[in-house]
Amino acid sequence: MKPITKKTVIHSIIGVLIMIFFRFLPLSLPQVTSMGMAILGIFIGTVYLWITVDPIWSSLFSVCMLVFSNYFSMSDMLVNLLGNSVIMLMIFIMLMSNALSKYGITPYLARFSLTVKLVRGRPYIFAFIMGLIIYLIAAFVGPMAPIFLFWPVLSEVCKDVGYTKKDKFPKLLIIYVVVCSLLGFPVASYMGNALVLLSNFQSLTEGTEVAFAVNNAQYIAVALILGLVMMVLMLAVAKFILRPDVEPFKKLDFKKFDDDPLPPMTASQKLLSVSFVIMLLLMLVPSIVPNAPGMAYLSTLTNGIPLLVATILCAIPIKGKTIISIQEILCENFGWGSVFMAASAIILGNALTSDSTGISAMLSQVFFPILTNLGYIPFIVIFLILMFLLTNVMNSLVVGLIFEPIVLTYCTLTGADPMPIIMLMVMVCLGTAIITPAASPFAAILHGNKEWTETGDIYKYATFFVVIQMIVYIALGIPLAMIIT
Repeated sequence: MKPITKKTVIHSIIGVLIMIFFRFLPLSLPQVTSMGMAILGIFIGTVYLWITVDPIWSSLFSVCMLVFSNYFSMSDMLVNLLGNSVIMLMIFIMLMSNALSKYGITPYLARFSLTVKLVRGRPYIFAFIMGLIIYLIAAFVGPMAPIFLFWPVLSEVCKDVGYTKKDKFPKLLIIYVVVCSLLGFPVASYMGNALVLLSNFQSLTEGTEVAFAVNNAQYIAVALILGLVMMVLMLAVAKFILRPDVEPFKKLDFKKFDDDPLPPMTASQKLLSVSFVIMLLLMLVPSIVPNAPGMAYLSTLTNGIPLLVATILCAIPIKGKTIISIQEILCENFGWGSVFMAASAIILGNALTSDSTGISAMLSQVFFPILTNLGYIPFIVIFLILMFLLTNVMNSLVVGLIFEPIVLTYCTLTGADPMPIIMLMVMVCLGTAIITPAASPFAAILHGNKEWTETGDIYKYATFFVVIQMIVYIALGIPLAMIIT
């Protein structure tokens, strides 16, 4: 447990005072209700506490403040906090990933990644191959799994190379993992939040003069091209502008790994490794062959597959011990800070955009007249920048749903093609939500990881990466989407 310092106490008091008294400030925000002012104050105070003090107690205190503000009851709060399927999926994926580390699998993965001849002495080739694998898993399985798969491996690699927490390169790699995972999040137009946003806009256009139909092949092609360009460009900029010290990686004596191989894996380690691969495949297959027999049913089990696999491993005894122990994994260096930050971030995001707050109505009132009086290209540029800013402080799905009617109105008035706008909006909303802990559960996970990064590192480097993404979305994404669609 970290010692409580005078600085921590001061920050805690400031955060609590913001949550309690912000609603009483003499501010008049259009459409925002008294409930909205209260929730806005809780949100600002929570972000302040996330940055300055412990993420666990500040997250729990924030959702308790929502109860005391009469947003919902204590029972509803507990259901939302602990009953969210995304959070339970996160916990059990983290549990399975931590099992790889606890039971000695990650050294084998790290050793393998370092002994592939293509990456020897080539840190940026290593980063690109890793990023590409993460991107594809995130696109067709989900963005949570690759984060917890590769973080322990990266940690082992960085320790083997000789890096410490003070070095820049491991910080960039840890953040790059989440960036690549989020890049993959909106790729599959036929699943997840991308499907929700695209389907919602299509339903909005029914009975109107605006023609809109999603072509999955076109959408995925644009997403894949942009994602690959972004990954290469981010690594190039990191290499030539951020210039982290990669000499320890280049100078690593790979001969010592060849001459000193790891001992053979035990039966438990082999079964755990195979089970992890099976878990990923079970989560992936329904999106690859959705029309195959049984895939519709399997897709309904996706969020519970990690739990099911962990349960089975707890029941298989080998030499008097089960393959894994859930109690041991949860009690040893488990990322509870990430879990509670993600849970409270989801609740706060939903609260901010609830009809009872008036915040969504305020956004529509303020931005509707501005956006609907622009030319096509300026509209897309300003619209995407606005999406990027809002998705980093609010629930990205809700942000998209709020602004889709504005896109429909604009296209109705001007006769513009909505497909490039909606396509890029989905990618920006879902793919750039990483800067603040409130941006997405994945951003909260990143801010909760203190092994190699600090909050300041995340704000600096995550912002750097996302700005590069936005440049690509605007400079390449707009013309590419217009040509392909």
